[in-house]
Amino acid sequence: MRFVHFADCHIDGYKDLRLAKLGHDNFKYVIGFALEKEVDFVLLAGDLFNTALPRVDALKFVTAQLKRLSMAKIPVYIIPGSHDYSPHGRTMLDVLELAGLVINVAKGELTEKGDLKLEFTKDPKTNVLITGIMGRAGMLDQQQYRKIDTTDIPVGKKIFMFHTAIQELKTPKLESMDASPLDLLPSGFTYYAGGHVHIVNKFSSERYKDVVYPGPTFPNSFSELDDLRRGSFVYYDNDDFEHLFIPSKEVVSLKVDCSGLTSEEAHEKISLAIEKETLDQAIVLIRLFGTVEGKTSDMDMKSLVERCYDKGAYIVLKNTNKLYSKLFEELTASSVAHQDVEKETIEEHLGQLPFSGDEKRCIKELLQSLDKEQADGEKKTVFQERMVDLAQHILEQ
Repeated sequence: MRFVHFADCHIDGYKDLRLAKLGHDNFKYVIGFALEKEVDFVLLAGDLFNTALPRVDALKFVTAQLKRLSMAKIPVYIIPGSHDYSPHGRTMLDVLELAGLVINVAKGELTEKGDLKLEFTKDPKTNVLITGIMGRAGMLDQQQYRKIDTTDIPVGKKIFMFHTAIQELKTPKLESMDASPLDLLPSGFTYYAGGHVHIVNKFSSERYKDVVYPGPTFPNSFSELDDLRRGSFVYYDNDDFEHLFIPSKEVVSLKVDCSGLTSEEAHEKISLAIEKETLDQAIVLIRLFGTVEGKTSDMDMKSLVERCYDKGAYIVLKNTNKLYSKLFEELTASSVAHQDVEKETIEEHLGQLPFSGDEKRCIKELLQSLDKEQADGEKKTVFQERMVDLAQHILEQ
């Protein structure tokens, strides 16, 4: 029995076309690997798309790749992930299954007693039995795991697919994440194909053999790019398996502590860090932290980013969530005792962006507009359009 196990592709998750392309390239690489190895089947453990109703271009791309497997008679067994279903239960996976490109194996039925009887799909080539449970946001899938009827599970080779966090496989960085205990899964399966938590990990015991997370096919955020660097998947070959990393752009991570520096000194320190690196076709991550003496806006991040591109960077991403201004901290401290925090904060940050109108008036009116609520009977989309129109009107005055 040979198969590829992957998950958390999140196709169309990046709005930036450069990053979206890398996600597409990695997905295509996994499909090509499965074809090259002539695997018996492919397991996709949830979150194929980043949204239940993806853009047409994303759908066309995925359809074309899945069709390559279909033409080679390699079935794709899938379970929906927490991103694959809309709140109203709609999913594009139903369309892909109707087209014969995937087979959803998360199709259990409730018994009269309220138990969940798992439904097994038999792979015609290997005769292995495959089943699973779909992922749901907010750990709502725990209810399904607790209802599993374990009295009538068939013997022989079988695979269980899941899309949830398992306590025993959590890494230190996931310490605060809600997770299910491993014994919520039915025991005695040959392989457990996981997804959802975007980590590369595995666990095995006498009752639970080969419980595996493959990692995402492409890191899905700034922090994941920093931690994982590359996408990954699992190749299973006759009772043995390995995590394989997908070739992609090099990630260069620049972490700069700006504590105690003036804005000019911080700018110079970042500039020196950039000059030390080879950035040709690299994904550059600039993470700044600490408290600077002056305004953070005086650091001229635009010129630093442009310098990265001058050195050949593929894309530059910056994270300043933990970068603070001493002036701003002093302002906040001095304003705690009275009602003028909003006014002083606006005054402090005027002029940081190019704006030809009355910036102070626009900011105040935009803040006031955010207090508006959705009217009774008003559809969410209509409310959103109304709010966007209002903001545009304020900015154009």
